[in-house]
Amino acid sequence: MVSKKRITVNLSYPELHQMIVNLAKRTGSSSSAVIQDMILDALKYRMENDALLPSGKLVANKNLVPEKVFNAGFEINNLTIDGRVRGATDPFHHLFQRGEFIETLPYITFSGIPNPVKAINSRDILERVISYLQARLHVLDNTGFKPELFLFFIGKVTVRYKQYTAHGLEVKIGYSCKVIPVRSNRSNGDEALLFDLNNIKYRTFHDMAKNGWNRKKHSHQLYINGLEGMRGGGFFVGVLYEPQSPDELATPLEGEFISSTGLRYRFFSHPSTVKIIKDHFPKSVTIDPNGTTYTVKEKTIQDLDTLNRAIRKQNAGW
Repeated sequence: MVSKKRITVNLSYPELHQMIVNLAKRTGSSSSAVIQDMILDALKYRMENDALLPSGKLVANKNLVPEKVFNAGFEINNLTIDGRVRGATDPFHHLFQRGEFIETLPYITFSGIPNPVKAINSRDILERVISYLQARLHVLDNTGFKPELFLFFIGKVTVRYKQYTAHGLEVKIGYSCKVIPVRSNRSNGDEALLFDLNNIKYRTFHDMAKNGWNRKKHSHQLYINGLEGMRGGGFFVGVLYEPQSPDELATPLEGEFISSTGLRYRFFSHPSTVKIIKDHFPKSVTIDPNGTTYTVKEKTIQDLDTLNRAIRKQNAGW
């Protein structure tokens, strides 16, 4: 007896029929299950009132991509998406995992702002970090390892005050990084072709949980682990429903950095990872009445000791 819930549809396009059959094989499910999930996904965007949809289906998100794509061992070249090293590695880029350098922030930055820390712009700090890394890549460079693209992620960045000079406040900037090499010479069955590398974005966990993502384009969002300082969010790469061509995997984007030997780098950073060590900065920076010089009011060791004792007492519940 034919089920009352059955609907027979004749597909006008052979390509559409073949796509459904292929998806069913890849996911180990029936063609009916694939079509049902497609309908549910479409209804979520077409219906203003979702009360008629089956309970739980709005969040079930049955995906059309094999689950093995999302295992921790999924590899891009020799680095897994969660940052664990497998097989041969690239020693050159290990030099960039963390480091520090000195910068001088000009006095004009702090003019008219009583608290120097509040004058520091996180995006400006990140630009300085990226410029420093690009300069190192130009000088050192690496000619023995040449993928089509390097994904360069900047994690935790710290800013610590050192001293004041004739030109501004001298600070030490520390950083941590992660580099993922990407090769495009892959076979058509390679699951790396499902990564939408041209649309990697920073998202907060709250935003991801509340608003989700465009499920018409991506079946999943993979969190890129292995970066320090990513507490409230992180970088996510979307997983496509259908593999892209090998040539599309590392398609050049505007603004990519090209090293002196032609290696391509795509930098990713976010202001939320910048941490300013506030206790070390001076109390204030003021411009003198003549408008040509600045006065820096330093914190004294006694000030810091008093502050640290107060913090210890507060933490101890005194």
